[in-house]
Amino acid sequence: MSLIIRRFFLLMFAGGGAWLALQGVGLLAQRVASGEEFHLTREGVPLLIPVGLLGAMLGAFIAGMLFPARR
Repeated sequence: MSLIIRRFFLLMFAGGGAWLALQGVGLLAQRVASGEEFHLTREGVPLLIPVGLLGAMLGAFIAGMLFPARR
């Protein structure tokens, strides 16, 4: 049962990290555009995948530190 809970928290933290990273890209894009709307479909698409993956890895790392595996 504890393994299922640990995996659930890893998934939650990874998803939350990716979501937070993508929100940060959107916020940064608005700042760079000097108040104009920044369209992720044109300018920010190259950033979405690496930043999302980085956020997911960071979130999973934090969850792994909070809920370590016991063997």
